[in-house]
Amino acid sequence: MEIRTQEGGEREIPITHYPRRLVLPSILVFLLLWGGLYLVLIHFTNSTVPVWDSFGNALSFIGLWALAKKYIEQWWIWIVVDVELAGLYLYKEIPFTAGLYALYAVIAVAGYFKWKRCLHPTEKRGNT
Repeated sequence: MEIRTQEGGEREIPITHYPRRLVLPSILVFLLLWGGLYLVLIHFTNSTVPVWDSFGNALSFIGLWALAKKYIEQWWIWIVVDVELAGLYLYKEIPFTAGLYALYAVIAVAGYFKWKRCLHPTEKRGNT
């Protein structure tokens, strides 16, 4: 992996694709987080929607990790999280927060297309 140098000698991680070898481990970690957070929510909180609360939180952990690695697919993770949470907050009758997450989903779509334009030419061909 090539690491570019910015002004001042800082190193920048390039935008790349999510490695196929990490998909299954990421799904397994997500499922473990989802289950663990679900158990915490049902035993220690008064959440009325623990399945969906834990889903959004568990997927957010994967999204944060993928963002730190600068995998372009992290934007798809955020789109799913934001749409799911917008729906959840609508269901919970918290419309302003639902609107905020809907806006986050729009921003994530824009972020995806911006990062797609910034991909290195070899990454655009799918050579990961």
